[in-house]
Amino acid sequence: MTDEGKAEVIREIIGNQLLKDDIIKKGLAKKEATAAELGEAFQKLAKEHFPLPPMPEEDAVYKYYLDHQNDYGIPEMVRISQIQFRIPDNATPEQKVAARQRAEAALRRLDAGEPFPKLAGELTENPAAKPPQGDIGFLPREGDPWLTEAVRNLKVGERTKVIESPAGYEILMLTDVRKALITPYVNVRDKVIQRMRGAEQAKLRDAYIKDLAKHAKIEIVQEELKPLFPKGVFP
Repeated sequence: MTDEGKAEVIREIIGNQLLKDDIIKKGLAKKEATAAELGEAFQKLAKEHFPLPPMPEEDAVYKYYLDHQNDYGIPEMVRISQIQFRIPDNATPEQKVAARQRAEAALRRLDAGEPFPKLAGELTENPAAKPPQGDIGFLPREGDPWLTEAVRNLKVGERTKVIESPAGYEILMLTDVRKALITPYVNVRDKVIQRMRGAEQAKLRDAYIKDLAKHAKIEIVQEELKPLFPKGVFP
C-alpha cells in the first residue's frame, strides 16, 4: 500500500499489456487467444528477446546463497509486545501532536512502574493487539526497517522509548527471540540457481518492456496516481 508498491503494481500491469500487444503485433498469437495460447506465445517471445541466462558459476551460486540465507529457511524472529498510537490518514498537525502526547503519557506510566501488558491492553490503538495485551507475536528481526532498527539493541524484557512507525507512534517491548534456522546449501542449491537465473531474465524482460514503452502512448489519467510517476511510468 506504499506509493512505491502502488507504482510497481501499475507498472507491472502496463508492462504485461505492452507484452501482449507485442505478441499480437508479431503474429505469435491472435487477439482472442486463450490464456494458455498467450502463455505459449510469451515463451516464444522470451526465447528470442529475453532468454533465460546460462547457468551461473558454482562460486557465484554459493555467494548468492550466503547473501540471502534468510530466504532459505526461517530467519531470526523476535516476539514483540506493542502499545500503538495511530495517526489517521491525512492527519492534521494537531492530530499528530495529540497522538504523540498520548504515547508520551503512556511512557510516563511505564516509567512509573505500571506493567506493560496491562497498559497495552488498556491503551493500544491496534484492535487486534488489545485482547492479547499488546502481544503481536513473532516477526522477522530483519523485516520492516523501522522495526529492525527499533529492536536492534534490545534484550529480552527491555522496551523502547516512544518511536515513530508507519502507523503513528509506538512503544515496543522485546519478549522473546528465536534464532535463525537456515536450510543447508546443498538442499536449496537448485532453488538458488533458479532464482538467480530468473532475476537476470527479469532484468532483460524489463529492459525489453522499457523499449516497447518508448513507442507506445502511456497516459496516467487518474489525478491521485499521477504523483506516483514524476519521471514517467518507465523512466
